[in-house]
Amino acid sequence: MDAGTKIAAARTAREVRWRERLIVGSLLGAALFLMEGGLGAIALGRDASCRESAAAVRLGSPETMCLSEIGLAATRSLAYGPGGRLFPAAPPAVAWITSALLYAALGSACALLTPGRAIGTFLSVNAVVVGAVAFFTYISRYITF
Repeated sequence: MDAGTKIAAARTAREVRWRERLIVGSLLGAALFLMEGGLGAIALGRDASCRESAAAVRLGSPETMCLSEIGLAATRSLAYGPGGRLFPAAPPAVAWITSALLYAALGSACALLTPGRAIGTFLSVNAVVVGAVAFFTYISRYITF
């Protein structure tokens, strides 16, 4: 095998590894959001049943017994992600698909880094996105444009 063939084979192997990392990163990013979304949806369901039972029993106000306003905004942020904030009137499936695609793009971008930095960067950006969406969900009740 001559030098040109070896260089071409090495380049092809590098491209294949690069594509594999992009695919794995995007799948892991989408999977993380779908897991977060499922946990958020469970928490929203529990809060709804808590508010319903508090109103039925009249032991106290639902605001003191169940999730607070900021807790509810954070839970909605987890459940629907940035897609829920971008399309607030759309069905939840649209928010989940949009958010899963956004997280897949973030995961594939982070996959280009070394594994340690990729995980740290992804989790940091994820925390910032969840916090920002929760903040804007909470503050939108008080500010109108």
